[in-house]
Amino acid sequence: MRRPVSRPTTRTPTSPSPALAQAQVSQVAVTVAEEAVQLHGGIGFTWEHPAHLYLKRAKSTSLALGTAANHRARLATLVDLPL
Repeated sequence: MRRPVSRPTTRTPTSPSPALAQAQVSQVAVTVAEEAVQLHGGIGFTWEHPAHLYLKRAKSTSLALGTAANHRARLATLVDLPL
């Protein structure tokens, strides 16, 4: 009988790479989705085109996983910069 693998519930990365990547990607995803809605004009915010769904997902994911400002603060803490 195999035992289940226990994984830690909270992981705090000791490397600045994840915080740096999350700070950049979080802001880029929201910006790209906002530009897609602007590019498509009125149809970008209707049910006929999924651009508004991408914007909604990008913003909700940014809030759920942490905004770019939160990740930059975490990055500053990891590399011992004053806030």
